[in-house]
Amino acid sequence: MDRCTATITRDRRVRLVNDVMRGAALPPEYSQLLADFPRFSADVMPHDGAAEWHLSTEAVAAGIEAGRKLFPMPEVKGDTRFQTQLWWWSMCGALVGPSLACVMVSGRVPVWQWSSWFTFLRDDYWVGFQAQQFESISAEDADELKDSGEALAHFLEPLAQIVGEVGEIKPAPLWAVAADAVANAAIAAGNELMEPWRGALIGKHVVEGIQRVHRVPLPRFMDSCGGEVRPWDEAAAESGEEPDFDVVTHLERATCCMIYHSPDADLCVSCPKRSREERHQLWARY
Repeated sequence: MDRCTATITRDRRVRLVNDVMRGAALPPEYSQLLADFPRFSADVMPHDGAAEWHLSTEAVAAGIEAGRKLFPMPEVKGDTRFQTQLWWWSMCGALVGPSLACVMVSGRVPVWQWSSWFTFLRDDYWVGFQAQQFESISAEDADELKDSGEALAHFLEPLAQIVGEVGEIKPAPLWAVAADAVANAAIAAGNELMEPWRGALIGKHVVEGIQRVHRVPLPRFMDSCGGEVRPWDEAAAESGEEPDFDVVTHLERATCCMIYHSPDADLCVSCPKRSREERHQLWARY
């Protein structure tokens, strides 16, 4: 295929995507989500000219390669694992962030089947996920949340398999990243809604569902308030209590996104490569 033909083919595909999305109503769950979390707009709404993204070895490899340009890692240039783990972190966050926020604000969760999703390229690196089907879920029902976590694990399996093959990463660290992404997304939504313990419980139970399928660490949460950092009160949270309004809940992550290998970046505040003391000192400032 010559360059002119390839350009025409791509333009036709882009126009088709835009025409389809213009004619389709945004699922109502997203209207409520974006009213509370406008930051998710780019994650769930394709921009004009966005192209569809389809799961394949080529698509995953292209995303990881785009990461090399966006987040260059000259010190580990020859090792694909670091770029791959960063892209996997980004993918998991883009998927579960809006999804778990929907659970909190509307009691609805996406149907975890690839045929129920529209996936699109936000740019060469970032992928957006728009669920086309939702189902009811109780954010206070541990069993329903675990069932959803189990379904999420099965949903992620084909993507995780390809990511592992392309990046030469074993399954265990990929699933640990996925579990961290779930817990992190849940407390981020909870903190924004001033319901941090509710968010933490949702994250905990969804990860427990993932544990039915893969061995992953359970999330460990900490609270910061008034310059102090202490473990969250799980028993109080289970009874339906919420902490004082100025409490922020944090995740003691088990995994690193690897972005610190890029000279333009630093360790994340919650990075496990920081000492526990350093993390807590940083959290105490919240």
